[in-house]
Amino acid sequence: MLGIPGLASFLYTGSFSGTITGLNQLPQDELPPVEMVFWSFKLMTILGFMFIIEALVGSYLQKSGKLYTSDKYLKLLMWSIPLPFIAIVAGWNVTEI
Repeated sequence: MLGIPGLASFLYTGSFSGTITGLNQLPQDELPPVEMVFWSFKLMTILGFMFIIEALVGSYLQKSGKLYTSDKYLKLLMWSIPLPFIAIVAGWNVTEI
């Protein structure tokens, strides 16, 4: 792995000799809600991969001529309607928290 000394401090503080405060160095009452960001990110990525898999399965069914007769796939798509909104909200939680 290639390491560039001081790059992380430059990106964070604008100076190659700046210091980065870690979570272990913060007082307990100033800790950000790390667990909420962690689970929001996990939910967002899981849903994103699920959408990719749904699209690939849909492409396969379309090419094989079974898209409109596959009841299980169409029901899955129907139940997946609110999931993009949930993924967007989870992404906003990751961004804003």
